[in-house]
Amino acid sequence: MSRSEGERSVILPYRRLDIALKLLALVVLTGMLALPLRNLSYAFSPDEPIAVTAPAALADGGGNEDKYVSTPATAQPDRVLMYFRYGIHYYYFPIQDTGGLLFARTVVPPGSTPYRLAGRLQRFDAVPFAAQVREAYRRTFAEEVPAQAWIVLQDESPALYQVTIWAYVPLSFAWLVALYLLIRALQGKPAVPWAKPRAA
Repeated sequence: MSRSEGERSVILPYRRLDIALKLLALVVLTGMLALPLRNLSYAFSPDEPIAVTAPAALADGGGNEDKYVSTPATAQPDRVLMYFRYGIHYYYFPIQDTGGLLFARTVVPPGSTPYRLAGRLQRFDAVPFAAQVREAYRRTFAEEVPAQAWIVLQDESPALYQVTIWAYVPLSFAWLVALYLLIRALQGKPAVPWAKPRAA
């Protein structure tokens, strides 16, 4: 085997590994950019909540999915589930007069008197740990959260998500760098133009 052939036999696997790692980095960064897209759109929604006169209007979403809403509400005091996650106590409970189709999530125990509930409206299954909360609710109260249930995440206003806008700046830059490095690797060129290229 000649010297040049020996160098190629070493360099070719290195190039393949280099391309694979850069492709993996690009895929990971693409996923990181895609995951918060919904939060990003919510961050640009109006800061003033959409006010409804009765919680029953939100029991089927009312065309307000993933919007900032406000409604009078009274918790069902015998159906309050406390769920502890990442050092935070969350309280999940159905809202009266909604047929068990509208829930709320708060970080303080609800009272028994009516109050104004404001927060982000989502399908129950769209919130974090929905499956675990469903199971805990079933075990605690021996009944299921309806499959078509909705939930208001109290105090989650659009302003709370505006920090995600700033997270996109370094992530987008990193994605562009990863794409550039992958293209250079596929072309068999060094990562920077002034570096000496390796033999193919």
